[in-house]
Amino acid sequence: MIKQLLDKGHAVRAAARGSSLPLEELGSDRLEIVRADMRSEEDLERILAGIDFVFHLATSDARTWDQFIEREVEPARTLARACLKHGIKRLIYTGTIDSLYAGSRAGTITERTPLDPNIRRRNYYARAKAAVENLLTDMHRADGLPVVIARPGIVIGRGGNPFHWGLANGRRKASLKRGEKATTSCRWSSSKMSRRA
Repeated sequence: MIKQLLDKGHAVRAAARGSSLPLEELGSDRLEIVRADMRSEEDLERILAGIDFVFHLATSDARTWDQFIEREVEPARTLARACLKHGIKRLIYTGTIDSLYAGSRAGTITERTPLDPNIRRRNYYARAKAAVENLLTDMHRADGLPVVIARPGIVIGRGGNPFHWGLANGRRKASLKRGEKATTSCRWSSSKMSRRA
């Protein structure tokens, strides 16, 4: 995503908690890489200054439900509050299709497909993503948080496994050859995805 934004001429501030080598390899003067902890209000104050749009793509290494609350849900709440404080034009949150109801009566999954009403039976990752979606939706209603929730079905990119189970179609399995690209399509309603000059 960062490469696409840069290729379209946008300035990007990327927050990284670990290695930033893949970002550094992009080699753009419009890319600012900063170290930040999503749980830190001070870090969020620093990284959101002058920003118009926020793409929340972060996830954690949580293993237990308590860790997911601490490392996924609460940091998302902190980020949303900071977005409101800074007047961010749009927060784009990346959820997961795994949080949606996909039972026998689900039909085709669309943007209107509800979260699984029995989400507590799901894995912790799906549950945490659903909890964040509910939190952000509540903040949108109560506080006017400008939020868009994207739920990609499959995320494939450089360094990832091109043999994702979701690419299988019946007996025929899809595979990517070197140089081929796969993407999940999302449509954003905003035309400017950059920090203020």
